[in-house]
Amino acid sequence: MNQLAKFNFLLFIIFLVTSCSKFDLEFEDKYENSLRKWEDFKRESNNSYSYTTYSGSWTGWSAEITLKIENGKIKHVSYIVPSIAPTKRPENGWTKESFIEPMRKKGYSEEELKKVEEQRFWEKMEWTEEESDLGSHGDYYLLTLDDVYRLAKENWLVKGKGVTNYLETEHDGLISKVGKIEENCADDCFEGVQITAIEKK
Repeated sequence: MNQLAKFNFLLFIIFLVTSCSKFDLEFEDKYENSLRKWEDFKRESNNSYSYTTYSGSWTGWSAEITLKIENGKIKHVSYIVPSIAPTKRPENGWTKESFIEPMRKKGYSEEELKKVEEQRFWEKMEWTEEESDLGSHGDYYLLTLDDVYRLAKENWLVKGKGVTNYLETEHDGLISKVGKIEENCADDCFEGVQITAIEKK
């Protein structure tokens, strides 16, 4: 291979690497501004903070997850179901009776309710994890805000055919909602996170 061919080959490789690493983002300027706010927040808080996410379903279910992060590492996770619409979680937590009744109102059959009772679903409506058992209820929720910003750039805000992207920054410029919905999806299609609170530790 002569020198010119080698040079052209090298340029081609560089082009491939740089083109593959660049993402065509929706809301790019807004994202970059929020990213700078996040870098400032991370420095001021020593990367130690807590944040809460909310998710809801058309079926009436909702969930809140709060993560506590110290020096960039997840140390504690708490999960709670605040309501089975329209029934709110009792002050002292879900019990068999307080859980079964809204399920009955939502139209669950007695056979379905029997399965719910056998599996004691009300006991799964709130839980906590410490550093020693992180991920024991799954790993989809184990995200730091660094992870949220990375996934926003690499996935949730990437433009695509038939994709609607979302970005809101209502926590003093930090992300409050980011994600996407793909065309022709019927129910609970939002892929991303909705953040209801961010606090320095």
